[in-house]
Amino acid sequence: MPDAVVPGYNQKVVQFCRRFGKFRPRFVSIGPAGSLAEGLVVAANEGAISLNPNYVSHLGIPNVAMVPIAEKEATWDLFLVWQRGKTSGPLRALLDALRPKPKAQLGSQKSARAQTGQLHGE
Repeated sequence: MPDAVVPGYNQKVVQFCRRFGKFRPRFVSIGPAGSLAEGLVVAANEGAISLNPNYVSHLGIPNVAMVPIAEKEATWDLFLVWQRGKTSGPLRALLDALRPKPKAQLGSQKSARAQTGQLHGE
């Protein structure tokens, strides 16, 4: 992604590659604005690598292998923006899901998930 579109993106990619892959990436230009679709096309046709969000991992793209990054420290900080005074029900649900949970509540959620998984044979 060009720095004009996503400032700091390329720097973060370089940090990930150096720290977790022990290499320095060479960036390929994918157009003036860049896009997720363009990155996937370049990966499929040019022998390149594209770092993408997890929500595209289900796409079945010919010639593309989707491999999750296993390194737990390879995270990306995001923030959410919305119009002041326009807090709809779905937005409230998203905010509640993204809000950090107290440690005690996290432990009870994990045990509830484990019990549910055992009941459903997961």
